[in-house]
Amino acid sequence: MTMIPNPLLMPACPPKRGEAALFIAIDELQEISIGDAVEKCLSLGYQPEFRYLENANGFFMFLLLKYAKFEGAPPENLWLEDWSKLVAAFPGNDMAIRCPRSAQPGARALVSCGAK
Repeated sequence: MTMIPNPLLMPACPPKRGEAALFIAIDELQEISIGDAVEKCLSLGYQPEFRYLENANGFFMFLLLKYAKFEGAPPENLWLEDWSKLVAAFPGNDMAIRCPRSAQPGARALVSCGAK
């Protein structure tokens, strides 16, 4: 995993060109505690890291599971299996599981980051 300069700050959301992230938007989890979500991620083999993003509407908290930088565009199906595994493990929380990536300058994330 590529290190991010501020270890608590979420990578750019939507991602900058050539970046991708797999994370869970904590504020969108339903019927599961944060602690249980962390334990579930650990049991699936992830090392979740708490990250935040601040904007005009407040703070958003995330569990960052994967982050990568690429020369050019990230692969189209990057982490699709991971996303599917997480959706199955967190029933009813598929909207909280995000895998945004940006392929071109000015391109919108393929999946929103949840920050409104």
